[in-house]
This record gives sequence, structure tokens and C-alpha cells, in this order.
Amino acid sequence: MINEPEYVSIMDKDHNKLVVIMVGLPARGKSYISNKIRRYFTWIGYNAKMFNVGNYRRKFFKNSFNDHKFFDSRNEDTRNLREKLAISVLDELIEWTLNTSGRTISIFDATNTTKLRRKALVDKLEKKCINYLFLESICKKKDVIEKNLQMKLQNDDYKNMDVEKAIDDFRKRLQHYEKIYETIDEEECVSYMKIIDVQRSFNISKIDTHLKFEVCNFVMNININSGKFYVSRHGQSVDNVNKTIGGNSRLTVNGRGYSTKLFTHIHNCGDDIDVVFTSTLKRTIETSKPFLKKYKVINKKLLDEIDAGICDGMSYKEIKLIYPEISKKREEDKLNFRYPYGESYRDIIDRIKHFILELERTDDTVLIITHTAVLRCILGYFVDEKLEDIPYMDVPLHKLFKLTPDKNKYKVTGVQLK
Repeated sequence: MINEPEYVSIMDKDHNKLVVIMVGLPARGKSYISNKIRRYFTWIGYNAKMFNVGNYRRKFFKNSFNDHKFFDSRNEDTRNLREKLAISVLDELIEWTLNTSGRTISIFDATNTTKLRRKALVDKLEKKCINYLFLESICKKKDVIEKNLQMKLQNDDYKNMDVEKAIDDFRKRLQHYEKIYETIDEEECVSYMKIIDVQRSFNISKIDTHLKFEVCNFVMNININSGKFYVSRHGQSVDNVNKTIGGNSRLTVNGRGYSTKLFTHIHNCGDDIDVVFTSTLKRTIETSKPFLKKYKVINKKLLDEIDAGICDGMSYKEIKLIYPEISKKREEDKLNFRYPYGESYRDIIDRIKHFILELERTDDTVLIITHTAVLRCILGYFVDEKLEDIPYMDVPLHKLFKLTPDKNKYKVTGVQLK
């Protein structure tokens, strides 16, 4: 006798945990979206982890190659094996989700193209009282599919194969999936979001928790054609020379020299800058002065340096002498340490997270002139730095960082403008 799954109401579920289940044909950007979700929610302080079924399959078969025949649903043996692998990965995901405290987002990255597969996933998650959200990527744009196909050639399935043979095999694999693909419909009665033709439109249903709303909001801001970013600290300021933190001092002669060098470098680098963002503090505004002749410059308070509270205007030596407990707490946990009446690195991340979404949306080339802590948080997001390591990233004065989209991350190059 088969036991029916015990379904529970949404009130019985932990709203701090969510499983995002990807749906869609191969080469529709599912892994790209999954990585973006994991990176962003990890950066804002959630526990986020991606479980990619393809990676588990490759690990399971080690050096064996699964050609397109392995993905033919008419082959009962391989179909059953693929189902077992998927459920095995889901079991691992469920275990991690239930054993992880705090706000948790787990991403199940697979095709999940049939109603039968999706029902099996829902049944298991419902039994464990775990909230889920299906995220389906539907795309018919040939140029996007071709671009994604080229990226597929770089994964472990095809990286050592002749390009033409790899493309032929992947196209045949795609045809196997197309024959059985069933898009999500209302009859399934599931929580879902559909991304149609790379953000041309969205279709959502049953978005009934805050975490689901946050994921949907983030996904609506993803731009696969995101632009290049240049980021830099301001030029040397009087407070830099005096080794004091905070403040609102002006640039030194050396600092004004950097602003000229920065403008010259940007002007000659060949990238058309669409907009320059600075903080509202004098040292970044002065650094941006040469750019006013040619570029649009916008001052944003959210880019201001970390608020040092009662330590504003002091040097680290003075803080250690006058407030030894404050100095000790900062050394013990720089990420979470908050200056009395001031801010922490986590506060900065919370402050700039909507600006990050603004950057995710744009395909402009942007220059950001800001401050040490803010620059670390921005760089940390784009290069996928561990959260606890962000406060220790090396961001010296008079160094320009260039961030260029590269697969699921950003490639960083730096130049010291002496």
C-alpha cells in the first residue's frame, strides 16, 4: 500500500527557509541565474547554497562521458538513473536546509522539465514542511541560446572534445529535452515565477512569503548583458595624511593629482563611461571634478564611508588608547563590529544592496568613486568574496579596479595610478 504524502499548510512551514527549484530547457541560463541568487543572498548575510544536478552526475561518472543518448527519455535505464541522481541531490539539499540555522536559500539547479518530476520534488519538500519556489526560464531568443550554448562547451562534459562534435552532441541532447518539456501551468497548483525571453516579461503565482518575494525581486533585476564597472577610492585626503578615520576633509595636492590621472586613464582606456557615481563627501566629489567636463556625475549618500560614530575623527592608535574595548571588539569581528552610534560592514551591505540591484540592472559602463569600507563591500559582491573576508580586502589609495563580466562572476584587473 502506497502512503499518500502528508501535506501541511503554509503556516506550519519555516518562512526563513526556501528551496528555489530551477525549471527549463538546457542553455536557458538556469545555472547563471542560480549562481546570481546564491551570490547575492550570501552577500546580504543569508545562508545560500546551490545544488547542481549536472555537477553531481559528472562526479558520479567521474571520467566517463555521457553523450546525448544518456538524456533520451525513451531509454528507461538511463532515465531511471537520472531520476535517482536528482532525488539523491534533493535529499542532500533537504538535509543541508533543515540543519542550517537562520535565513536559508537552497537552489536546486536542474532541468525539471516534466510535471511528474516536479510533483516528486514537491511531495518530498511538503513532507519536510519546506517552502519552495519554482523558477522557470523560458527563452526563444536564438542569440541568447547560442551564447549559452558556447558557455556549455566550457563545462566538464565537453571541455576536452572537438568543438563541432560537442555542439552536435549538445544540440541532440537539447532535442531529447524538447520532446518531453512541459511548462509549468496553473493545474500544478505550485508557487512559481516564469522569466520569459530574458526579462521581457515575468509571470508569477502564489508568492506568499517574504523570502519568495525577495528572490523574485532580485531575479527581476538580473541583466545578462550587465556592463563594466570601474571602482576606486577617492584621492588622498587630509585625513588620510593624518591617519584619522571618518571626517569630511578635502584632497591634498597628491589627491588632486590622482583625480587628474584617473580622468586621463578613463578617458584613454577606450570604454565610454555612461555615469560616474560618488558619495556626498568632499573627497569623492573633488576626485570627480575633472569628469564634470565630459560625464554625468551623481552624488549618492549611500556611498558615504562607514559611520565611525564616537570614533569619528580619531586614529586607530587613539581609539586603542582611549577606547580599548572598542578596539578589541573590532579586531575580534570586523564584519559585525559596529562603532558606538555608528555602523558595521553589515550595515553598509544593507545600505548599498539596492544600489547593487541598480548596477545589476544596467548595461551601462559605470565609474564609482567611494571609500574603503564601501569599496570593499562592492568588490566583495562582484568577485564573490567570502563575507567574513570582505573587511580585509586590499583596496589601497590611487588604485583603479576594473570589473568585467566573465561567465558567472566578474574578472577584476587593477592599475595603480602613481
